[in-house]
Amino acid sequence: MWPKTMLMVLVLAVVTSVFIYCIKLTNYGFSGVDKLPPPVGNLPLSVSQTPRAVSGSPRLESCRQVKAFYSDSEMKEAGFNPSLAKASLCLPQPRYLPLPPDNQHDCSLPYVTINSAGRLGNKITEYLSLSVIRKVFGVRVAIAQGMSDTLVAIFPKLSLPVATGECYPRVTHSESFAKLYMKLFAKSADSRALDDTQLYPYPLQQSVYVKDFPCPSHILITMRDHFRQEFTFNQRVLRKAKVQVAAALQALNTALRDATIVTVHVRRTDYLAHVKNYYKQSPVKDVYYQRAFNFFRNRTHNPVFVVTSDDPEWCKNNFKDKDIVYAGGRNPVVDLAVLALGDHHIITDGTFGFSGAFLGKGIIVYPEPTGWPIYPCFKTPLLHPISRT
Repeated sequence: MWPKTMLMVLVLAVVTSVFIYCIKLTNYGFSGVDKLPPPVGNLPLSVSQTPRAVSGSPRLESCRQVKAFYSDSEMKEAGFNPSLAKASLCLPQPRYLPLPPDNQHDCSLPYVTINSAGRLGNKITEYLSLSVIRKVFGVRVAIAQGMSDTLVAIFPKLSLPVATGECYPRVTHSESFAKLYMKLFAKSADSRALDDTQLYPYPLQQSVYVKDFPCPSHILITMRDHFRQEFTFNQRVLRKAKVQVAAALQALNTALRDATIVTVHVRRTDYLAHVKNYYKQSPVKDVYYQRAFNFFRNRTHNPVFVVTSDDPEWCKNNFKDKDIVYAGGRNPVVDLAVLALGDHHIITDGTFGFSGAFLGKGIIVYPEPTGWPIYPCFKTPLLHPISRT
């Protein structure tokens, strides 16, 4: 009699576990995956808003297929920009991050590596882009030794392997990031679903070198919390940044606990000509900054604008308001950490300012149109465009 009772208890426990799994899968988060905040369409902007689910309120359902990417109709509802999608500036948006397969050290499989040229902002966004390929599609990736030497010294928790040794042979085939992303998307979008248990074929047939300088900001912004945990500044850099911010606030006789810190990155020098020649846009005008300052003055309590720049003299000569203070130094790594310490952010063009704001929290104000690397792929309260002229 006792064994029969034990068997019934065991069966009941299994059935209950499966039932609970289905509820969690549908409503409260995924087992073995990280659910991403979806794109948010047509919401009035306010500082307190956070992304909400497109599909509405959770409800009790049986286990069902959940596709890996948002559908065209969902993206349209979120205000997705089809013209930018055609230009490969806005790529398909993943719905969740599957648990990466245990294949990173399988030397028989092709892998993806990436261009490591450029300065600090480029290297960070190159690393982020390669991580997107790994997180979304589960393919092997590796970074160059030089990129690792630069970034790990600043962010000791970074985990992507270095492309050295027999497991990472030299790559001869190169593609742009957008082209590779779309190839991998085509292999997975119609087949991969959340509740599938079968193994799908490895989506990469040959190793690829990503040759450009990608920064898929509209995908990255939904993964911001994931990457902030990985991109943790080393303590020495963080201490110096906090000292710079504290000194700036002291100059305004403002206590940190009483202020809303809005960090500002002003990129000038090389980018004044670069924006004209490469992006066919006008450089950011003074009125952009005033509009951005007023945006936060009208929405936050006691904002203090903490400025860093590659042209500090211009900033000191042009920003005269009492709630604006220059806090930049001579070390770009520390300046990056200063930007990341903000409650909200104002940036101009370039990957350095975006990287600092991305590693921070709150709203990022950027210049439009074409505020590289941010494009208006869909409406979200986390990204707010303001005219550059």
